[in-house]
Amino acid sequence: MQQTTVAATAGLGGMFVGAEKGAMLGVVLGPVGAVIGGFVGGTLGYMAGSKIGETVVKTMQKVRDKVCDAVGELWETGREFIGNAVETVRDKISEIGDFLFGWL
Repeated sequence: MQQTTVAATAGLGGMFVGAEKGAMLGVVLGPVGAVIGGFVGGTLGYMAGSKIGETVVKTMQKVRDKVCDAVGELWETGREFIGNAVETVRDKISEIGDFLFGWL
């Protein structure tokens, strides 16, 4: 859905620019040239804008996936580190308790 929306929006933007440029170039050939130039320019502009929008969305999705993977790995590393720290503190407290009260 995101890809379609962005591609269509970029395509429409490209279409307007392409139609404008095509019509300006087509004026040289008269009113019919302006219409044909506008149509061709608009069509090419839409296709180019749509392809650019599609590429941008695919790139952003790849970046998002890589960031999510990195955050997940960081989360797991942090969780392991905290788990190991808690275990070490628990062992040290147990050792101190054994040292102080082991004779009882």
